[in-house]
Order: sequence, then C-alpha cells, then structure tokens
Amino acid sequence: MIYYLCVLVLYQKKKKMLLTISKRIKEIRTDKLKVSQFEFSEQVGMTQANLFMLENGKIYPSCFLLFKLHQLYKINLNWLLTGEGTREMPLLLAAPNIKTTDNEVVI
Repeated sequence: MIYYLCVLVLYQKKKKMLLTISKRIKEIRTDKLKVSQFEFSEQVGMTQANLFMLENGKIYPSCFLLFKLHQLYKINLNWLLTGEGTREMPLLLAAPNIKTTDNEVVI
C-alpha cells in the first residue's frame, strides 16, 4: 500500500509538491545526518549530480530511493511524501511483561 501511495504522490505533476519532497530529502542529509552530498549519494546509491538535481527540484525521487531512506535512516515515508507526522519512524516500545520460551511468547 505504501508503494502505491509513493507512486501516486511522486507522479503528480505539481512542482510545489516536488520542491517540498526535495526540501525534506535535503533536510535529512543536512540536519539529521550532517553529511555532504557526496557522502549521502554514496550511502543511498546515486550519483552526486542526481542528488544535486533532486535537492533542487529538477528530478523526482525514485520509489527505490524513498524506501532506501526508510530502511537506512528509519524515515517516516508519510512525512517524506506529505510533510505530515514526524520525520523519524516512532520506535516500538518493548512490552515489559513479555517473556519468551523456546517456541512461544508468554504475555
């Protein structure tokens, strides 16, 4: 379902939406990770030139890049695509009363 949301949002031809997604990707790189374009582009598997164009709203991010950001840096895709919610995925809190045995979970 997230994949279809990604495709739907990315291929709408609204420049404003592209610029806001680009701005959020740059925010991840500069504010969260504090790395250069070169370092970030190597981490996510794209060229520095493409990252430059992406951050400046010249090209659309691929769904592969969005999922890579989610997997590597725990970025909330809803925030990335729409600006709603928090940047990072909420951490799941461990339930204090869960005990595991060899083949079962006991609550």
